[in-house]
Amino acid sequence: DSNDKVIYMNTFTKTLAPSFRMSYIVLPKKLLPKYQQLSSYHGCTVPNFEQYILYKFMNGGYFERHLNRMKNQYREKIEIILNTIKPYPEIQLKGYETGLHFLMEVHTDLSEGELVQKAFKNKISVTGLSAYIRNQQVNHQIPTLVIGYSGIPTKEVGEAVELLILSWGLEKK
Repeated sequence: DSNDKVIYMNTFTKTLAPSFRMSYIVLPKKLLPKYQQLSSYHGCTVPNFEQYILYKFMNGGYFERHLNRMKNQYREKIEIILNTIKPYPEIQLKGYETGLHFLMEVHTDLSEGELVQKAFKNKISVTGLSAYIRNQQVNHQIPTLVIGYSGIPTKEVGEAVELLILSWGLEKK
């Protein structure tokens, strides 16, 4: 952040392991004294040993190598997903270039809620984008789903997406 105005918060839950309960915050320099003043009341709940292990892991370059391996795995999954949806012109993905989720727009007569329900009947958990919209006056016209794919094994991701699409009754074109 060249203007020193962005607060960045994240966790290592997805990048390392769900059981690794350590998060971090990157603050603009001008907010650091205030944060240090407020945080002194709460103390750190992460044991020093875990912090030290993470420090050694990062300092040795292992974290960066791990992230690169993970990026390659997720890139492979996205390529499989894109190839799987190719025969379905009514499906478009947005925001798949980064992160472990993407938005799936489904141009169909089914509502967002119906898409979620039909997926659920096939034991597939998806969430409609509207679940994340606080201002209900904001109305997106195209049914849109938030799809997470990090927990699906690479060899199963194509089949999972195909099953999702078939649950909606869409046919290949």
